[in-house]
Amino acid sequence: MLILAKSGTYYILKAPLDVAEEISHLQASGAASFSLALRPDTDTRLVDASALGTTTNRVIIRYGLPIPVAFPPVSGPVPVAKPTPTPTPNPSAAPGASASPSASPS
Repeated sequence: MLILAKSGTYYILKAPLDVAEEISHLQASGAASFSLALRPDTDTRLVDASALGTTTNRVIIRYGLPIPVAFPPVSGPVPVAKPTPTPTPNPSAAPGASASPSASPS
């Protein structure tokens, strides 16, 4: 990628569309952090994006990143926690369900 400008810790880069898509994917996955300058509104060039479609697996394979491994190793389906049951309302706890107040002390 070509560095067009630098100010402090900020860079303006010129990247091919497929690289820009990979950067965007990594940023969205939380695996990396980038700040990029967008093209100005006057740049209205159209781009054919029909052949694009970056996935985490494609980025891992292309750049030789370590492939995440399940730890501890599991065989068969991965165990998951049972869903928390939805509590059912108790009719006796509804407002106004208490006994009427008495006029005389007990």
